[in-house]
Amino acid sequence: MGLLQKALRESTGSPEGGASSLYARAIASVPGAPEAKGRRVPEGAQAPRPASLSFGPDELRSLEADLASIAPTHDAYLAAWSKATSSLGLSSIALFMPRGESLVPAARIGFPSGATASAPIAVAELAQGGRESLDRASAEALSAALGASPALPLRASAFHSGSRLAALWVYRDLALEAAPRELQARVGSVLSSISSRGFPLVPILSPTNMPRRILLDSASKSARASIFLFDLSRLYEETSASCPGASPELLVSSFACACSATLSGEGLSVICDTMRVACVLGSSSSCDHELALFQFGKSLRRFLPFLSVATFPAGRSISIEPSSPAASSEIDKILAC
Repeated sequence: MGLLQKALRESTGSPEGGASSLYARAIASVPGAPEAKGRRVPEGAQAPRPASLSFGPDELRSLEADLASIAPTHDAYLAAWSKATSSLGLSSIALFMPRGESLVPAARIGFPSGATASAPIAVAELAQGGRESLDRASAEALSAALGASPALPLRASAFHSGSRLAALWVYRDLALEAAPRELQARVGSVLSSISSRGFPLVPILSPTNMPRRILLDSASKSARASIFLFDLSRLYEETSASCPGASPELLVSSFACACSATLSGEGLSVICDTMRVACVLGSSSSCDHELALFQFGKSLRRFLPFLSVATFPAGRSISIEPSSPAASSEIDKILAC
């Protein structure tokens, strides 16, 4: 038995245990709240919709179909967040994504800012379709990252890219806790169904404090190079309405990973600061950097179909000869734009 499974037994009495006394007291304090314990629905019967929830089995089937329709591209996480939050309307929901060996909240609604920046990636071990509330240690770690009180239960549902964790849904709603267990489990299984879509991994990336050095080092592998710079501020503003609660880091990381995929080994991308991404594209001979930027942008849109409906950043470009003494200052100029 794993450590997290053991913790779950100790905290609930059994892996199948019902609501804790702490939760029972919390739910009882909500005026008009239904009984906390999940109700069994006879086989073949339609599960009743709790009055406080905005969805039922039909809406969950529709959401599952919507999630299945998302193209497995680098902005798929933003598309999934948009569809899930608009369909479920849960009081509190977050999407954690990997950053190294940790999980960080890439999007959130209903949760305040956390006291810690991340949670251990191991907390995803028990997030198998959201069928049970998280064990105490995992809930405390995630609650700290979300700035939430650990007094109420959290549910979680992971989805994967191949064998690797892609993201972790974390959510809380007292009306859902009072709903039939079948409906609780169905929410988790719908959210985790994204695993079958094969989304590319998009880790949450951090800006570098030495973009010029990284770009020049990469450019030095080629006789000539084009440098592209994209400002994503307007793109983020335009997508905020359809992706409420999504962090700038999620959009910028999605864009940077798509740039890397587009370059396909012929260069690299780097996050310069909060909302800007720079790329270097090497070549064996002199080329028109503006034409290279135009062609790069056309290819990039194929990796970002969800974001391409907004005003896609046109970008800036320069051409450099990496061996030239002026190469470093040319990169500084475009980064200062």
